Amino acid sequence: IDDWLEQYESVGVASIDVEGMIDTSNEILRRHRLFVPPDVALMVRTMVQLQGLLSASGYDISVTEVLQPYTAMIAAKRFAPRRVLRHAKRTAKDYENLVVSLPGDVSAILDGIKAGRIEVPLSVEGLDRNVNRLVYAGLSMALFAGSALLWAAGVPPHIGDVSIPGAVGTISAGIFAIRLLRSARRSGGIG
Repeated sequence: IDDWLEQYESVGVASIDVEGMIDTSNEILRRHRLFVPPDVALMVRTMVQLQGLLSASGYDISVTEVLQPYTAMIAAKRFAPRRVLRHAKRTAKDYENLVVSLPGDVSAILDGIKAGRIEVPLSVEGLDRNVNRLVYAGLSMALFAGSALLWAAGVPPHIGDVSIPGAVGTISAGIFAIRLLRSARRSGGIG
Protein backbone atom coordinates (compact mmCIF):
# COMPACT_ATOMS: atom_id res chain seq x y z
CA ILE A 1 0.00 0.00 0.00
CA ASP A 2 2.93 2.34 0.74
CA ASP A 3 4.29 1.71 -2.77
CA TRP A 4 0.85 2.39 -4.23
CA LEU A 5 0.55 5.65 -2.28
CA GLU A 6 4.04 6.78 -3.30
CA GLN A 7 3.33 6.00 -6.94
CA TYR A 8 0.21 8.20 -7.13
CA GLU A 9 0.96 10.77 -4.42
CA SER A 10 3.86 12.38 -6.26
CA VAL A 11 2.03 12.67 -9.59
CA GLY A 12 0.24 15.93 -10.40
CA VAL A 13 -3.53 15.93 -10.39
CA ALA A 14 -3.81 16.51 -14.12
CA SER A 15 -1.53 13.59 -14.98
CA ILE A 16 -2.96 10.91 -12.67
CA ASP A 17 -3.89 7.74 -14.52
CA VAL A 18 -7.18 7.15 -12.67
CA GLU A 19 -7.90 3.88 -14.47
CA GLY A 20 -4.42 2.56 -13.65
CA MET A 21 -4.76 3.69 -10.05
CA ILE A 22 -8.09 1.89 -9.65
CA ASP A 23 -6.78 -1.25 -11.39
CA THR A 24 -3.72 -1.32 -9.12
CA SER A 25 -5.81 -0.85 -5.99
CA ASN A 26 -8.21 -3.59 -7.07
CA GLU A 27 -5.23 -5.90 -7.66
CA ILE A 28 -3.93 -5.18 -4.13
CA LEU A 29 -7.36 -5.87 -2.66
CA ARG A 30 -7.76 -9.11 -4.60
CA ARG A 31 -4.21 -10.38 -3.94
CA HIS A 32 -4.48 -9.84 -0.19
CA ARG A 33 -8.15 -10.85 0.02
CA LEU A 34 -9.18 -7.51 1.47
CA PHE A 35 -12.74 -6.27 1.60
CA VAL A 36 -13.77 -2.65 1.22
CA PRO A 37 -17.01 -1.76 3.03
CA PRO A 38 -19.69 -0.50 0.60
CA ASP A 39 -19.86 2.98 2.14
CA VAL A 40 -16.08 3.42 1.78
CA ALA A 41 -16.18 2.13 -1.82
CA LEU A 42 -18.98 4.61 -2.60
CA MET A 43 -17.00 7.46 -1.05
CA VAL A 44 -13.88 6.56 -3.07
CA ARG A 45 -15.91 6.31 -6.26
CA THR A 46 -17.46 9.73 -5.60
CA MET A 47 -14.05 11.27 -4.92
CA VAL A 48 -12.63 9.78 -8.13
CA GLN A 49 -15.57 11.15 -10.11
CA LEU A 50 -15.19 14.58 -8.52
CA GLN A 51 -11.48 14.59 -9.26
CA GLY A 52 -12.18 13.59 -12.85
CA LEU A 53 -14.73 16.37 -13.25
CA LEU A 54 -12.31 18.92 -11.80
CA SER A 55 -9.52 17.77 -14.11
CA ALA A 56 -11.83 17.77 -17.15
CA SER A 57 -12.95 21.29 -16.25
CA GLY A 58 -9.35 22.50 -16.27
CA TYR A 59 -8.96 22.96 -12.51
CA ASP A 60 -5.74 21.71 -10.95
CA ILE A 61 -7.27 21.14 -7.51
CA SER A 62 -6.93 17.93 -5.56
CA VAL A 63 -10.07 16.68 -3.84
CA THR A 64 -7.91 15.11 -1.14
CA GLU A 65 -6.29 18.47 -0.37
CA VAL A 66 -9.69 20.13 -0.07
CA LEU A 67 -10.97 17.37 2.24
CA GLN A 68 -7.83 17.26 4.44
CA PRO A 69 -9.18 19.57 7.21
CA TYR A 70 -12.40 17.56 7.40
CA THR A 71 -10.59 14.23 7.69
CA ALA A 72 -8.71 15.49 10.75
CA MET A 73 -11.97 16.67 12.31
CA ILE A 74 -13.75 13.36 11.58
CA ALA A 75 -10.79 11.34 12.94
CA ALA A 76 -10.76 13.45 16.10
CA LYS A 77 -14.47 12.78 16.69
CA ARG A 78 -14.21 9.10 15.85
CA PHE A 79 -11.25 8.44 18.14
CA ALA A 80 -12.32 10.74 20.96
CA PRO A 81 -11.48 9.08 24.29
CA ARG A 82 -15.07 9.29 25.53
CA ARG A 83 -16.45 7.58 22.43
CA VAL A 84 -13.76 4.88 22.45
CA LEU A 85 -14.40 4.22 26.16
CA ARG A 86 -18.17 3.99 25.61
CA HIS A 87 -17.64 1.54 22.76
CA ALA A 88 -15.22 -0.52 24.87
CA LYS A 89 -17.76 -0.68 27.73
CA ARG A 90 -20.52 -1.85 25.37
CA THR A 91 -18.25 -4.49 23.87
CA ALA A 92 -17.13 -5.70 27.31
CA LYS A 93 -20.76 -5.97 28.45
CA ASP A 94 -21.66 -7.96 25.30
CA TYR A 95 -18.77 -10.37 25.91
CA GLU A 96 -19.71 -10.70 29.56
CA ASN A 97 -23.28 -11.63 28.58
CA LEU A 98 -21.92 -14.12 26.07
CA VAL A 99 -19.62 -15.78 28.62
CA VAL A 100 -22.42 -16.01 31.20
CA SER A 101 -25.06 -17.41 28.84
CA LEU A 102 -22.88 -19.58 26.56
CA PRO A 103 -22.50 -22.68 28.78
CA GLY A 104 -26.25 -22.92 29.41
CA ASP A 105 -27.08 -22.37 25.74
CA VAL A 106 -24.56 -24.97 24.56
CA SER A 107 -25.88 -27.43 27.12
CA ALA A 108 -29.48 -26.86 26.00
CA ILE A 109 -28.50 -27.32 22.34
CA LEU A 110 -26.64 -30.55 23.07
CA ASP A 111 -29.57 -31.86 25.14
CA GLY A 112 -31.93 -31.03 22.26
CA ILE A 113 -29.68 -32.82 19.76
CA LYS A 114 -29.52 -35.92 21.99
CA ALA A 115 -33.30 -35.95 22.37
CA GLY A 116 -33.88 -35.28 18.64
CA ARG A 117 -35.85 -32.09 19.30
CA ILE A 118 -33.72 -29.62 17.34
CA GLU A 119 -35.60 -28.03 14.45
CA VAL A 120 -34.81 -25.01 12.35
CA PRO A 121 -38.10 -23.51 11.24
CA LEU A 122 -37.88 -21.09 8.34
CA SER A 123 -40.92 -19.10 7.43
CA VAL A 124 -40.97 -16.01 5.26
CA GLU A 125 -44.45 -14.57 4.98
CA GLY A 126 -45.63 -12.17 2.34
CA LEU A 127 -42.54 -12.67 0.21
CA ASP A 128 -44.42 -13.76 -2.92
CA ARG A 129 -46.39 -10.52 -3.13
CA ASN A 130 -43.28 -8.38 -2.66
CA VAL A 131 -41.28 -10.36 -5.21
CA ASN A 132 -44.15 -10.14 -7.68
CA ARG A 133 -44.29 -6.37 -7.24
CA LEU A 134 -40.56 -6.09 -7.66
CA VAL A 135 -40.65 -8.10 -10.89
CA TYR A 136 -43.67 -6.12 -12.12
CA ALA A 137 -41.87 -2.84 -11.38
CA GLY A 138 -38.72 -4.06 -13.14
CA LEU A 139 -40.68 -5.07 -16.22
CA SER A 140 -42.51 -1.73 -16.24
CA MET A 141 -39.20 0.15 -16.06
CA ALA A 142 -37.67 -1.98 -18.82
CA LEU A 143 -40.73 -1.50 -21.04
CA PHE A 144 -40.68 2.25 -20.43
CA ALA A 145 -36.93 2.57 -21.14
CA GLY A 146 -37.13 0.45 -24.29
CA SER A 147 -40.20 2.25 -25.56
CA ALA A 148 -38.66 5.65 -24.91
CA LEU A 149 -35.63 4.58 -26.95
CA LEU A 150 -37.89 3.39 -29.78
CA TRP A 151 -39.78 6.66 -29.67
CA ALA A 152 -36.59 8.77 -29.59
CA ALA A 153 -35.07 6.79 -32.47
CA GLY A 154 -38.24 7.27 -34.53
CA VAL A 155 -38.73 3.56 -35.24
CA PRO A 156 -41.40 3.10 -37.94
CA PRO A 157 -44.34 2.93 -38.46
CA HIS A 158 -45.11 6.58 -37.71
CA ILE A 159 -48.10 8.78 -37.25
CA GLY A 160 -46.69 12.20 -37.96
CA ASP A 161 -43.43 12.39 -35.99
CA VAL A 162 -44.53 9.81 -33.40
CA SER A 163 -43.21 6.24 -33.46
CA ILE A 164 -46.21 3.94 -32.94
CA PRO A 165 -44.25 1.13 -31.20
CA GLY A 166 -42.57 3.67 -28.92
CA ALA A 167 -45.83 5.39 -28.04
CA VAL A 168 -47.71 2.11 -27.42
CA GLY A 169 -44.90 0.79 -25.20
CA THR A 170 -44.62 4.02 -23.24
CA ILE A 171 -48.38 4.16 -22.63
CA SER A 172 -48.39 0.46 -21.62
CA ALA A 173 -45.54 1.05 -19.18
CA GLY A 174 -47.50 3.95 -17.67
CA ILE A 175 -50.58 1.74 -17.26
CA PHE A 176 -48.46 -0.98 -15.59
CA ALA A 177 -46.95 1.58 -13.22
CA ILE A 178 -50.38 2.97 -12.29
CA ARG A 179 -51.68 -0.57 -11.61
CA LEU A 180 -48.64 -1.26 -9.42
CA LEU A 181 -49.15 1.95 -7.44
CA ARG A 182 -52.84 1.18 -6.94
CA SER A 183 -52.02 -2.32 -5.76
CA ALA A 184 -49.46 -0.99 -3.28
CA ARG A 185 -51.86 1.68 -2.01
CA ARG A 186 -54.64 -0.91 -1.50
CA SER A 187 -52.40 -3.12 0.63
CA GLY A 188 -51.17 -0.46 3.01
CA GLY A 189 -49.40 2.25 1.11
CA ILE A 190 -46.11 2.80 -0.61
CA GLY A 191 -43.87 4.09 2.14
